[in-house]
Amino acid sequence: MADLYLCVDCGGTKTSAAISDIHGTIIGRGAGGPSNITYLTVDVFIASVRSAVLSALKEASSECGALPPTGESPFAAAWFGISGADSPAAIAKVTPAISDLLAIPAGPNLTIANDTQLLASPIRLYSDVTHAIAVIAGTGSIAVGFKQEDGRIKELGRVGGWGWILGDEGGGYDVGRETLRQLLLEEDLASVRGQPSPPSKLRDRILEKFNVATVMEILGEVYHPDPQTESSGEGMRSLPREKRLSSIPPLAFTAAFEDDDWLAKRILEASAKQLVGQIAALLGDGEEVDPSRRIRAQSSVISFGGSLVGIEKYRQIILDQLAERGHSFPHSHFVEDAAVAGAISLTAASRLNMPWPSPMKWETFLKLMTQMGFTYEITGGSSVRFDPPDNQSSSITIHKPHPDTTVTPVHLIKIAKRMRRYYGWKEEDFITGANAMPSSA
Repeated sequence: MADLYLCVDCGGTKTSAAISDIHGTIIGRGAGGPSNITYLTVDVFIASVRSAVLSALKEASSECGALPPTGESPFAAAWFGISGADSPAAIAKVTPAISDLLAIPAGPNLTIANDTQLLASPIRLYSDVTHAIAVIAGTGSIAVGFKQEDGRIKELGRVGGWGWILGDEGGGYDVGRETLRQLLLEEDLASVRGQPSPPSKLRDRILEKFNVATVMEILGEVYHPDPQTESSGEGMRSLPREKRLSSIPPLAFTAAFEDDDWLAKRILEASAKQLVGQIAALLGDGEEVDPSRRIRAQSSVISFGGSLVGIEKYRQIILDQLAERGHSFPHSHFVEDAAVAGAISLTAASRLNMPWPSPMKWETFLKLMTQMGFTYEITGGSSVRFDPPDNQSSSITIHKPHPDTTVTPVHLIKIAKRMRRYYGWKEEDFITGANAMPSSA
């Protein structure tokens, strides 16, 4: 059964495990408790991991047993992205326990790294990129550069991740802080001009949130000491000072993208600019960079993770600002589930007995299907129905990717599997046909 590929995303609040088969299809999911190794003993860490992996195994196979397994490992390879694994010593601390749990020797089939590395997983989905930049922007933020070398993903450098007091530019705390700074600045400028600032729905909602009548009263609410207990304090004063600011971003995003509020849009542009500055540093802006560590946008994929960059319009602000600096990426991804993305990527790196297809644009894919005898019809939105050559078998529906219309290698592999299941075709024949298509078609 050692044809399964495991990825485990170990975080501060939960552990997520995903298992993929050899074709890149997720067949098992599981969850466990916290697994940030900065704060936990190895035993507690392993207990969370074991719970998540066992749950995923039970879903993936009826033959799964205990962990550690009594015989050979059910996994051909495993990839762990661990929050708190920021040094070789931290990784070495948990490696023996993970190796024993899965019955995978420490080595090429067992990858253990910081959890940001999982965001670089899309690097394996494209034949035209050699590097990746992972951008995390949730409550906090960090940007990390990676290179794929000899089938493994190597970290080249990182910028940010300093926490809410010293950094987190472009993340939730920063957006909250920038919101209040801009409100206060506008109030100051209004006093200089002798006339009020233009109306702002964001300003009104912030005043309501802090339960104050004027902008300057917000200062007293922000700087009020942290509550001594969870039940002490009222309104915003019941929250720690950090959370008073990090709870603001939903108001700013709603005002900017739903109400077209001038002040909210300016705030998000300002916060994005700081995060873009960190990304640009990884790309060598204004710095002398060792050529072996240089990252160029045109040969890289930029990969996003976190709640704030999960908002497409905010991601687009970041990408637009990067383009203005001369950094345009051929591929952009939002990684909604790092464990799933990692498992699929691990499969891509470990595939056996089948050529790995090259990515192609949707227009090229339509030509491929037409050459294979299919006719097609757009049935609504991104949905396209393909009718087979014999007109006897069932049709197959495939959705056009968006906003990036590239059909990835993993997507092509899944389509090849469906062709085998629907029509009895060999997967290898479909992949061979795909690889024969001109790249510029």
